[in-house]
Amino acid sequence: MLRNMSVEQLKEWIKFDELEPFGEWRDDRRFASIPYFVACMLRSSTSQAPKLDDFLLGFGDEKSGVAPTRNQSPEEQRRAFEIWAKAWAGAKRTDKTH
Repeated sequence: MLRNMSVEQLKEWIKFDELEPFGEWRDDRRFASIPYFVACMLRSSTSQAPKLDDFLLGFGDEKSGVAPTRNQSPEEQRRAFEIWAKAWAGAKRTDKTH
């Protein structure tokens, strides 16, 4: 779609998104509203009301959008593989009736 879009059309879509947001950002806010409303209903009358932004999930560095990375130690890798292998071994069907 972007290959066939002119710069002017792209500018129009950007302006439209500013007026009527769509996409992942909008979905994140929509889903954050559920726990937000529950928290508002359950809070005491003397406590400060929460903010919707308090319920948005953060991923990595908010400014760059890059998730933090961390290298696993060999022991952590071995343990993760053991858990994965046990899960797959348990997932195999053992009954022969089906």
